[in-house]
Amino acid sequence: MRAVVFGNRELACVRLEELLGLEVEVPLVVTSPRDPAGHPGYRSLAVVAREHGIAVATPPDATG
Repeated sequence: MRAVVFGNRELACVRLEELLGLEVEVPLVVTSPRDPAGHPGYRSLAVVAREHGIAVATPPDATG
């Protein structure tokens, strides 16, 4: 099975890792550009995806 993941912040990171654990192929993650001020305590979905070798798209209107 293949899936494209849309999302941001910690919940999306957890869901991505769950999908990967179920051996779902994730060729692309779409997320909002990271706010430089960030959200302390939350991981970046883009960073987690890249750690797993997954391509990342960050269009300005991705999750809005």
